[in-house]
Amino acid sequence: MFTLQNNLFYMANTNLDSITYQITYQLKIITTALFSYLLLSKRFTKTQVFSLGVLLFGIVLIQIDESASESISRKSDNGNQLIGFGQVILASVSSGFTSVYLERIYKADGDDTLLIKNLQLSLLSIPISMINVLLQDSDTVSQHGLFFGYDGLVLTDVLFNALGGLIISLVLKHHDNITKIFSTSVSIVVTFVLSVFLFEKRFNEHFMIGMVHVFISIYLYYF
Repeated sequence: MFTLQNNLFYMANTNLDSITYQITYQLKIITTALFSYLLLSKRFTKTQVFSLGVLLFGIVLIQIDESASESISRKSDNGNQLIGFGQVILASVSSGFTSVYLERIYKADGDDTLLIKNLQLSLLSIPISMINVLLQDSDTVSQHGLFFGYDGLVLTDVLFNALGGLIISLVLKHHDNITKIFSTSVSIVVTFVLSVFLFEKRFNEHFMIGMVHVFISIYLYYF
């Protein structure tokens, strides 16, 4: 399911302009909360529901400014936009359902450790990923091999992604998907701040207002 949703998000990004994509992409916040209610019987107070709306608005503000310049040069026709909307909605529903169901698996009673559960889940995704590689990059693989281009930087990226997956599994087991959503939102803020110092990016009013909304949403949800 994660492989499916990643491909849907990728295709939606090619069919929608950047601003529209960033706004609709955040629907996964809503679908995750909805499936937490439906599958895990998680109850939200009115303040917590409101805080998720505040978070959604804040994240959109932070990311929309980064996408503005790209969207000027990348326009989509109405047909592609309709397809893109469908893809991002399907991906958001898939993201919400899969994340919550994964949380349910991690929290289920049983003798399997978290590491074993992760290994079992990864084995299921390998055939799907291999089919995707064969469909998209069969020529490159046949000419240069499966690991063509795997330099130190790529391997480092793979390592950090793997570690990130393990951390997420710990968060889902001991907390929940809502905590993961807030953590991801804070990481977006931190990444932007670091890029200001490392890559001479500039703070702007969209980011400042969005950052305030993110931290207000955290306060409203947890306190």
